[in-house]
Amino acid sequence: MKGKRFFLFYFSRYFSRDGLTHGPVVLTVDHMPVISFKVSAEHARHLRRAARVKHATVSEYLREATKPDAPPRRRMMIRMHPISGLPYDASPGPVVTDAMIKEALADFP
Repeated sequence: MKGKRFFLFYFSRYFSRDGLTHGPVVLTVDHMPVISFKVSAEHARHLRRAARVKHATVSEYLREATKPDAPPRRRMMIRMHPISGLPYDASPGPVVTDAMIKEALADFP
């Protein structure tokens, strides 16, 4: 769920870098939920040190450390079928045997 959006209006002639832009400018700020918790001083030092090693803020480090791992992406190997000439996925994967196909089609009318 997204946080509330606040719109800030200002006259850009006074704030633009080039001084040539005129008119209203809209800035959108999304607020994220805040989570706070208590840790010991030693644990806080450890978190700050680990974040510094990764060249990140403590918040970025904790977000990255708690993010669920994505399953590894499977590389697709597209080949042309020698008889039909149609493309098919030849990526290594589970081997399907004749027995597995017959079992799956057993209930088919």
